[in-house]
Amino acid sequence: MSSFGPNHHGACVWAFVNAATVTTSHNTSGSTDNQTGDTTVNIDVDLDSANYASFVGGTGPSSGAQAGIGSINSRAAGSIRGVMFDDTKDSNGRFDTGYHTFLALGSY
Repeated sequence: MSSFGPNHHGACVWAFVNAATVTTSHNTSGSTDNQTGDTTVNIDVDLDSANYASFVGGTGPSSGAQAGIGSINSRAAGSIRGVMFDDTKDSNGRFDTGYHTFLALGSY
C-alpha cells in the first residue's frame, strides 16, 4: 500500500471538458469527443495502473434543466472515458451536457 507524498499525489487528474475541448485541467493532454455524450480524456503523466478511483459528472445545457447521469466507460493508466446519460431518455439515452467534469484519484 502506498501513501500520498512527494512522489504520490491524491488528485492526479482533473479536467473540465466541453465536447473535445479541454477548458481547464491538471495532468491531461487533451480529449476526444467519441460521440454524443461520450468523451475520453488523455492523461499526460500516466498513472501507475488502471486501478484508480474515477468520476465523471456533467452540467446541463444552459437552455434547459436537464440532468446528466455520468458513468465511467473505461479506465487505463493513460486515459479515462466517461459517458453522460440524459435524465429523460431519448433514442440512445446519451447527451452532450454543457461540460463534463472528470476526476481520477490514484498514484503516479
